[in-house]
Amino acid sequence: MKRYRTTFYLVIITILLSVIFNFIFFHSLSLLALVNTLFYLSLALFLFGLLLYVLKGGFFDAIVLSFRRFIKKSGKTRMEDFDEHHSDSNFLLSERISNRLTRPVLGAGFFLVFVTTVIAFLL
Repeated sequence: MKRYRTTFYLVIITILLSVIFNFIFFHSLSLLALVNTLFYLSLALFLFGLLLYVLKGGFFDAIVLSFRRFIKKSGKTRMEDFDEHHSDSNFLLSERISNRLTRPVLGAGFFLVFVTTVIAFLL
């Protein structure tokens, strides 16, 4: 159960944000508006989780390294001074993102998108 604690917290926070947005924009609490607001927030959470997953997978690492090589070979800037303070591994996006954040965000987003889609079809 400790494994899913962050996912559970993200689900609760997203539901509470949905209720708050519902009161702010609609000044009431209807089930349809709540489900719609929750769907939009959970879809944004799911897409953010997918973005983190793609970045963690190393898809953009080759692009970052290619840009660094191009800038270094073009000689327009002093990359030697820059390289003394930073190594290549510091700029890999896949190493900067941890799985402790990626999996809960992706899991909570997927769960909420699935639940709100099922509720929307039942309304």
